[in-house]
This record gives sequence, structure tokens and C-alpha cells, in this order.
Amino acid sequence: MSTNSRARPVLPSGLTSDRTLFDGDHNNTTYNNDRRKWNFYLLHIIGIVVMIIWPWIFLAAAMATEGGLAMHPMVGSIVNKNPNDTTWVVTNISNILAIIVTYFFSSSARTLASKWLTTESRRSDIWTLSFMSAAKSPSQSLSWLFSNKSWLLASYASRLRPASAVLLYFVLFLVVLSGFNALLTPHTITRTAKLTGSELDFTTTDSNCTFWLANNAPADDCNWLTYGGSSFTTCQGENQMVDVLESGRSNILSSVADSNNTVTFNQLGGIRFSGPVRGVLPIGPDGIAVLDSLSPSPLTDGTIKTALSYEYALSLQGLASNVSCIYDTETPIAFVSSATYPGVQGVSGTCPPGQDVLLGAQYPSFLGTSNNFLGFYACNSSSTNSGASYNLYFRGEGNYNGTIGNTTCQVSSAHHAVYDVQFVSQTGLFASRGSNSPPPNGNNKIVIDSAVRAMGELVWNAQWLEFNSVAESIITFGVKDFGVERYAKDEKNLRLLEDMIQGVLEYEVTYGRLLYALYNTGPDMANDGVTAPPYCLRSINGSVSYDVTGWHMSWHNPLYLIPMTIVNLTSLAMLIAAGLFVGDWKKLPSFDPADPISVLIAASRGEVNVGPRPIDDPDDIRVSHLRIRFDESNGVERLWTVDEEAQGSTTNVSGNNSGEEKGAPVVGKQDMEDKRVSAASGESQEVQTAPQV
Repeated sequence: MSTNSRARPVLPSGLTSDRTLFDGDHNNTTYNNDRRKWNFYLLHIIGIVVMIIWPWIFLAAAMATEGGLAMHPMVGSIVNKNPNDTTWVVTNISNILAIIVTYFFSSSARTLASKWLTTESRRSDIWTLSFMSAAKSPSQSLSWLFSNKSWLLASYASRLRPASAVLLYFVLFLVVLSGFNALLTPHTITRTAKLTGSELDFTTTDSNCTFWLANNAPADDCNWLTYGGSSFTTCQGENQMVDVLESGRSNILSSVADSNNTVTFNQLGGIRFSGPVRGVLPIGPDGIAVLDSLSPSPLTDGTIKTALSYEYALSLQGLASNVSCIYDTETPIAFVSSATYPGVQGVSGTCPPGQDVLLGAQYPSFLGTSNNFLGFYACNSSSTNSGASYNLYFRGEGNYNGTIGNTTCQVSSAHHAVYDVQFVSQTGLFASRGSNSPPPNGNNKIVIDSAVRAMGELVWNAQWLEFNSVAESIITFGVKDFGVERYAKDEKNLRLLEDMIQGVLEYEVTYGRLLYALYNTGPDMANDGVTAPPYCLRSINGSVSYDVTGWHMSWHNPLYLIPMTIVNLTSLAMLIAAGLFVGDWKKLPSFDPADPISVLIAASRGEVNVGPRPIDDPDDIRVSHLRIRFDESNGVERLWTVDEEAQGSTTNVSGNNSGEEKGAPVVGKQDMEDKRVSAASGESQEVQTAPQV
């Protein structure tokens, strides 16, 4: 066989080995591939920019929103009911986002590495190729550092910074996932809003309002009133006995240490109080609902219905007074026997001129054989600028004679005061405490006088054949909680009576306010369409805070975003550098120097020769310094090893006439082809000239 049999085929006329029939298709394919690469390049840049920006936008929105960024109520309800499922979903979303960050970083590192290897002015060696593999996947850098520790120690000074950078990004990637988790995990946030409203003002100094309040008082009778779909009694004594006694007992319990002092007032719509009621009339969605006079707010527009919990506070008018009791034998009360019914007695009393407060109330009769009877009477006392004063007289028969049956109590400085009333949804309780508001200038006594009369109705209506409920309540508390001997005369009984009176008066003022409001406020009035004029109303101020599910950011939340931002900025910088500043900016090679398959294919198409392992170099440290060169021609990638000594001698001999650039591999593409042809020809000749046996 002749050597011409291995010659290249004869090409059609007009074509050479450098210009084939397929050049047109190849050029089109190359153009399409380049365009596709640049499209992906631009998409990667856009994706990285989005990953940089959106966490900070979300953080800024949550920080700029007062009280935090709340979830949709329906979604928040689902999250609140399913905390474990929420954690699972958020963790998976964070994991996906962390994978996206990792993908962009790896893609950017691959693009920069491939451009770096194709640039002749950049020195590259086997160590560079190994470093690029680690830089593409920082999460695996620990194993890479361990596997290449000999190469690192051999050139510690020059390779320390790259190794440290890989280790730094390994740490950054560790906290990327937790950064997304901290950003996206919803939690309970507290939002606040101001409240405003109005209520009847019993402290106004306006003469017109004083006249209006006096002429539009609720009817002094016992009946039932329907208002806003709810029924209310107009009696402040008879039908109110249970609630009135509960208020008095609650006030007594306030002085008992570690007592669970809560009380429910059925006649007030079932509202519950912790501690004394203090004469306030609670409004809002959890107060007297039919009298909700608050302006539109999250408390009234249904927002709190989806809240995890909420609480609101309002400045409301109530009653403040001082009550002091003493044992006293003088009394205006007289027991009168009935001339008509033998054995039946009645109670009568008189007050000094101008001091009558009971307005000729009728007192019930009782059997003279009753062992335990308690009578009551009241008179106005001298009032001062600090408030009204009243003298309350208690007289008893039987066992009550020595306990509270000969007692005079003075209610002094009774006036309307402002209290901060708070409602907490988790407990469902109202609580009132003193306010810092200045004391009012005026003081209308209509509601307070009515409360004193209601105190008498309570005592009279609490009288049974064998006992009086008011007296028994005081005696029972004294025995159980204060160690007082039953029916004994003791100063502690007087303190209990003071607390009982205070609690009763406070409740009666609250209910008096309710009746006034039912008669004279709102569109569903009972007082023949009469509406309270604006000058008889006072402004109510307050606030509401409610817990919802959402995101609230504090000063340390931006710290969680710094690692992922550094990683994404690095990805963007590598991608921009690869496209515009390293090598030919128009070219984006498809070669992946961090992919073993890509390296293997390129090495097999080029020539990578590291030689045998020296005995004195078991870790192939010299190999790590071996220079490499990558090139691409007609879509074919090749990887070469460069013999620097041979390259230098060749350059010195041939000079500029060699046609090879400095740094090019000694073994070129055409040289390799010629060697393969020569080798094949030599092999054929050897076979033909073999000696005959």
C-alpha cells in the first residue's frame, strides 16, 4: 500500500481543506450558538440582579410599614393554625432560593474560568484548573482543601489568597439558606392604631347641657327597654340585685391578696371586669355593643376579627369617691309598727331641710319577728368644690345590730373622673385604672344621686325573712378572708362595708350612664327621638393594638441578607468580567473547566502530557505547576500542556518568523496531524519492508 492511500481526499474544484462544503452551515450554527449563549448570559444577569434586589425590597417594605407587613387575613389564619406545615413550606422555599443562588454563582464561575483559560495573557496551570473546580462549588471546598493540601503547602504564599477566598465563600454559602429563612418566616407582629369616639359628658360647665341633662333623664320607673335588638331593665335596684351585689363583692375582693377578682355583669350584656368597675361604661365591640360610638378604625371595621389577639384602651368617665364608716348610735331611721297588720314593722326617716336625696321613697315592711333585719337611709351632706357628699345610715335588728346595724358612712368628694379602661381579648376582661387626665371642672350630680337612691333599693330588696343579702355578704367575707368572728363588732366589718358601698355606687353610676345613653344617643332612641346635643358630649381618645401574622423587621434583619448579597454581587461581577473584560468579549466558550467530562474531552482532542511521576514527588506537586493552554476552533475545544523550556528555545531560534505567538504550545494542531500521518506511513512501510524468514 502506498503512502498516497492515506492522503486527504481530493476536494471539488475551488475548495481547499480550509473551506469545505459545510462552511456555510457551520458558520450559521456557530452564529446561532453564540447568540444562544449571549441570550443565556443576559438572562443570568437579569436573574442575579433580581436575586440581589428583591430581598432588600421585601425588607424595606416590611420595615417601612408601620407595625410590620401583615399577611392576608385568610392566609394568616392558615399559617396560625398550621405552624409545622408553615415551617416546612418556608424551609423548602428558602432551600429553592438558596439553590438558585448557588446555580448563578456556579454558572458565573464557570463562565469566568472558561474565558480565563482562553486568554493567552493569563497564566494558567493545573493548579488553576483545580482551583476553578473548587470555586465553582464552594460548598465542597473543605474536601478540596483536604485533597489538595500538598499543593497548597508547596506554594503557600501564592496560593493562600485563593484558598482563603474559597473558604470564605464556603462560610457565606452556609448562611444563605438561614438568611432566606429569617427573611421569609412569618411570625406574630403587633400593629397599633388610634381610637376616637364620644360619650355623654357629666362634667361639663355648659348651662345648656346641665339643663338638658336634667330635663332628659331616664324615666324613674321599673320597666324593660328594647334597644338595638337587646333588652335592658330601667330599674337600678330590683332587677339589678345580682349584678349590684357582684360589683360590691368584687370591690371587696380587690383588697384580698392573690384573689381572682373577676365579675360578669349580665345586665350590661355579659361584659366581664377584672377589679372594680369604677363607674365607667365600656364601649367598643366588646363593651355595650349597641352603644358603640367609636369612629372607624381597625377595631370597628372587622380587622380584629382575624387578629390573633388584641387589646384596646379608652379614656372614659367614671366615679371617684371616698367612703368612710364608723359605729354610730345616732340615726334618722325609725322603726314604725303597722297599725293595720300586727307584728309588721316599717322604716321611716327624715333628713335636715334641703338634704333629702331619697325623694320620699317607699320603704318595705318586715315582720317584727325577723331575727336579722337591716334598714337604710341617706341624706345629702355639705358638698364642696371637690364633689358631692352623702351620709348613709345603716340600722339593724337581731344579729346585725352589733356588726353593721348601727353604722354611719360618709361618701365624700363623689365626682366624675376619667379612667383608662383596657380590654384584653385573650382574657376577655375589662380593667380600669387611674388616668393622668386633669380633673374636670364641673360635676353633674344627677347620676350620682340616682346611684345613692339605688343603694337604698338594694338594701331594701336584699331583705328576706331570715337574713339580708347585703349584710350576709359582708359578714361572710369577714369570717372567711379576714378572720372576723361571726356577728361580732369589728372594725374590719366597717372596712368591708366601705368597699361594698364603693362597689355598689360604681355599678349604679355605670348603669345610670347606660340608661342615659339608651335614651338620648344614636338613631334608635327611646326618648321620643331626642338626641344628645354636641355640647353634652366629650371626646374619647384611646388606642388599639392587635397581633396578626406577618413580617416585622428590626435592626439586625439586614445583617441576615449580607451573606447572600455578597454571593450574588460576586456572581454578577464574575459574569460581567467574563463577558466584557476577560479575553475576547464577543466570545463565550462552552468549555467548562470545572466539569471533569468537559476537561477530559478537551484534553483528548488536544494534548495533555504530564509525564511519569517522579520518585521524589509522590504528591505530583510539579504537575500542579504545569502550564496549560485552551483553544477553540470551529466549535472544537482543545486543552494543551505547555512545555515552557521548549517553548522558550523554539521562540529564541525561530524568532518572529516562526509564525507562532509567544506562549503558544510547542505542539500545534497541524504538527500533531502531520505526526499522526507520518506515524501511520512509517507503520505501513515497516510492514512492507519486514525481512523475509
